[in-house]
Amino acid sequence: MTNGYSESQRGRLKAAKIEHYFEEVFISEEIGVAKPNPKAVEICLEKLDLSKEKTIYIGDSIINDYPAANGAGIHFYYYNPTNSETSERKGLTQISYLQDLLDIL
Repeated sequence: MTNGYSESQRGRLKAAKIEHYFEEVFISEEIGVAKPNPKAVEICLEKLDLSKEKTIYIGDSIINDYPAANGAGIHFYYYNPTNSETSERKGLTQISYLQDLLDIL
């Protein structure tokens, strides 16, 4: 799930040569709603037939990702590779390295 315009976001995935790693890609322009609105996450859950109890959300934005996940009732992991200190992230589960996900999953 990403906010933005289809052409630019799909272009980024293609340029990074990672589009084949994703079964589905949800772009706010295509689904008609953007984060931080929890409805964006709820649409993704519904289309993928996922339960919020068995889903985690990994995001790098406390402003957009956290409220979207929290509002949809999904546990949020804050991806913070620089370990930046912000008052907004207190109490959030944080990961600094993507390989940390292996322990979680």
